[in-house]
Amino acid sequence: MKVLFLNEHYAPVGGAEQVMLSECRHLEAEGHRTAVVYSVQNERSFGSERPTYLIPESGHTRESVGEVLGVLALERPDLVHVHGGGDPELLRAVCRRVPTVRTVHSQSFLCPGE
Repeated sequence: MKVLFLNEHYAPVGGAEQVMLSECRHLEAEGHRTAVVYSVQNERSFGSERPTYLIPESGHTRESVGEVLGVLALERPDLVHVHGGGDPELLRAVCRRVPTVRTVHSQSFLCPGE
């Protein structure tokens, strides 16, 4: 099975990123393949043990959605695992194409005042 992860960061900036990296490693140890799409470049980004795709959030959602859909076509994942929030238009487009699960690590995208 191939799992594509979507997250804002691919660097050790918080617990969500550590969980995502741990999931990647555990899945890979069991023979599964993983890839990661992220939107924020960080000088502390994790290594390139797996395919990674930096798709910065532009002010143009359609461009970002198109780029992520291009990664879906290239990687052909069996499952997409979204960590955290995410742009609703992007999530809708992904969910229509690939079975998708989401782990919410914070309620900030639902309640900005937390």
